[in-house]
Amino acid sequence: MNKEEFYDRLKRAIDASLKFHGSTEKAAAAGGRSQHYLDMVLAEKTEPGFFFVAQLARELGISMNYLAGVTNEPFDISTLMPGDNMDPAALGFFDQISGKLRQAALKRGSEPTFHDVLELWHQHEKKLEAFETIIEWFDIYEVPDAKADGIQLVRMGSNSLAARTLESANLSTLQYALDHVDDDLKSGLLNAYRDAASGKPILTEEVLNVRAPGSNQKIELKYFRLLLRVVCKDGKATILSYSQAFR
Repeated sequence: MNKEEFYDRLKRAIDASLKFHGSTEKAAAAGGRSQHYLDMVLAEKTEPGFFFVAQLARELGISMNYLAGVTNEPFDISTLMPGDNMDPAALGFFDQISGKLRQAALKRGSEPTFHDVLELWHQHEKKLEAFETIIEWFDIYEVPDAKADGIQLVRMGSNSLAARTLESANLSTLQYALDHVDDDLKSGLLNAYRDAASGKPILTEEVLNVRAPGSNQKIELKYFRLLLRVVCKDGKATILSYSQAFR
């Protein structure tokens, strides 16, 4: 199948959907992106992210194999994750249309999307080294053990949301803030990082309302946070934290 047919099949599926009734705004939201993003994909044949297409296929109730042209039966549902029952020809097709522009941007150190981060995580066997070119967008934490009473910062990225909010990539400043939040927030943070340590990606909507260390200034921020368990070159596991403020 050529790329034109892929975009045509995706558009027809959205138009025929009883859930979206042709609304690209609703379809894009269900896939975790903006209406502008989906409209650009359909109108200008730009390259969509693999996980965006996978999520959209789920919401539409159609298979990735159908979108890739491997089958003409749209409701022949197959597992949507790479390597789990998806036809190799379908994976090959998505390799062609997805990732070239995005990977070029990541190599330049541009801010990644959550889809970018998850793709790197899955494609590179959940290894920390997969993020070397964009590591400054992340903070890295220890995996909390059963006795931990808080989370411990290992490394702070100069472009991370925490660094930009504090106007400094000062590890001790952020650790101080984490150590002096109220007990409910500290407990919530600890539980989230323990959940991530199990190996599941943890994407949540967060609200921060704390006092800046050594100041009367309050920090108020709404943001999305993604936590991923990654393995370092020495075999030690850590938690990669990536956040984006609401836009």
